[in-house]
Amino acid sequence: MDDGSGRLVGIALWDSEGAATAARPALMAEVGNDPFATWDEHPVDGLRGDVR
Repeated sequence: MDDGSGRLVGIALWDSEGAATAARPALMAEVGNDPFATWDEHPVDGLRGDVR
């Protein structure tokens, strides 16, 4: 959480798109009770792509 802007920042790095897809069910089980409705009150800044 950025105290200045109130922005919540999350970073995930995966070896491959397949690895990220395979992990999705377990990850979603862990965050099932997180306050997504509150977090989604503001537009999501999303960046996707390769890390080089």
